[in-house]
Amino acid sequence: MSEIEKHKGEYTVLSYLVTCAKRAREIMRRATVNESMFSSDENRAAFIALMAATTDDDTLLLGVAAKAIPALGGDPAFTDAFLGLSANSGALECETIQFVEAEIVRDHAQKMHQTFLQYGGRQAEFLLDVQQNISRETQARIDALRAEFPMTREDAAPSGDANPSDANAPFLLDESLLHVPGFIDEVVEYSMRTAQRPNRILAFAGALTLLAHLAGRHFVGPGDARTNIYLVALADSGTGKDAPRKLNRKIASEENIAISVQNDVISGQGLEDALKRAPALLLQMDEFDTVLNVLKDEKGNRQTGEAMWKVMLTMFSSSGSDYTTRLKAESARGGGGGEVIHSPSLTLFATAVTARFYGSLCERALTNGFLARCLVFEAGQRGAYNPDAGLNRNEIPSGIRYRLRHLFDFARNFTDNKPVDPRDLISVPFADGADKEVEKANIDADRLYDKAVRDGDDMGKAVWSRSVELTMKFALLYAISEGLYAEDRFAVSSNAVSWAWRLIKTLQLRMLDMVTANTAETEFEGKVKKAYGIIRKAGKKGISRAILSKRFPGSSRELDEIETILLEREEITVTPLPRGKNGKSAKLYIAIKKGK
Repeated sequence: MSEIEKHKGEYTVLSYLVTCAKRAREIMRRATVNESMFSSDENRAAFIALMAATTDDDTLLLGVAAKAIPALGGDPAFTDAFLGLSANSGALECETIQFVEAEIVRDHAQKMHQTFLQYGGRQAEFLLDVQQNISRETQARIDALRAEFPMTREDAAPSGDANPSDANAPFLLDESLLHVPGFIDEVVEYSMRTAQRPNRILAFAGALTLLAHLAGRHFVGPGDARTNIYLVALADSGTGKDAPRKLNRKIASEENIAISVQNDVISGQGLEDALKRAPALLLQMDEFDTVLNVLKDEKGNRQTGEAMWKVMLTMFSSSGSDYTTRLKAESARGGGGGEVIHSPSLTLFATAVTARFYGSLCERALTNGFLARCLVFEAGQRGAYNPDAGLNRNEIPSGIRYRLRHLFDFARNFTDNKPVDPRDLISVPFADGADKEVEKANIDADRLYDKAVRDGDDMGKAVWSRSVELTMKFALLYAISEGLYAEDRFAVSSNAVSWAWRLIKTLQLRMLDMVTANTAETEFEGKVKKAYGIIRKAGKKGISRAILSKRFPGSSRELDEIETILLEREEITVTPLPRGKNGKSAKLYIAIKKGK
């Protein structure tokens, strides 16, 4: 086993300790894990066998044993067992710091209590001194750990601007962006175990929306940030888009809040009615392109669709205030409408097939601000078949249930449309250094906004004007997920803001690329983009006119016009080829890739 693997292993152990710190001592006593347990090869082999049969809820046992017996780290079976469970380096380091601090506080808790009572009227001064001492001791211990087990940075995100490649090329999201320590990571792992075709991006999107929903009307972050978010996950048929939705419904059902998770709401009035029944609402929609297509409808359905969009746009920014439903037509005769929904928290988790989603977009959808409020995830390749799939075969882990109890202890108001008392909200502050990360994100967002202004890019302006608002929402979710595993100490850290901005920026750049490549205001412009997409997909080798005409859904005359347009735009080169057997002239098209 390499030195890097050894170092990762040690941090993985610490990750498990901080994840289940309250259970650590109990498990150690129960398992009687100590060095004498492995005084013989027979006992050591027995432990390896026990480890192989350990359930997911008892993974901490592996970590505790590994920390007690470093010699076990040389066993390949042991290494594979817990290295595969490790999160990215940045998340592990953050969890390690929290664990060390918790251990120091615990070790000194009784002494601190006694001293506090004897400190006269200067308790505030005492607490400040204690906090400074804890910080110094934590830093000293972390420095010692780093010296003993140097952290690797191979999982860190690349520096510099996020810059997705060609829009129509396969898009791989940086693995480091798909980890949020605590509750979200645990739900993702559970989702991966239960899905028939596990896909980490779909599982991650589902876990984000689940926590956003469960924390709705409970938490408020810096700048009055709330947890409601809009996510769209794009995946081909058969990829497993329904798996995270089923998991979210199962958890809501078992926690007796099934009414707060809805699937089929397709009108503004229907959405308002659903929110009156459950002011914290998770709206899960498949085939989301059919909803977007309503905005294209030039007939009667367009008015219905626009009413729904208006409600969704308003709801996104209404979670900290009251929303009044529209007056119904019969209200003048004493009918309904005009009811108040107090602090609504609407979270959207939509799925669609990639080509259909972008093909359904029209100018109205692009300019009304909806996509600027969304994050669009692309699931990528279909996962391998999982023979152990099934929610019934894999019960909700006790760790998730335990954190759910904590969330519900704060305020159980998913289905109670009463005013939210500000004193019941959990206010999550900035940790040291987080405000500087927000300032960096603002500077970067302003740069991208100014570029969109110079380019006359209305969609880009809408996206970058809201990007920091989205960053604060996702940083708050990071803080909640992390804080549920740190004895409910919630703070938006610099790591949380940095992760959120990298995620927002990466996905928004990709979405803008995809919009540019796949949407058009006219049918003919759509054909131009279709032809260019075929040429670009052919890569450096190019594509002949004969093959292009077979793949292109248009006439030869249209192809001639498109060739002229793409040449004028300097988006392709055209090279004459030798005449074919039929005597006709031939051409080779190659796309010109322009730098960003």
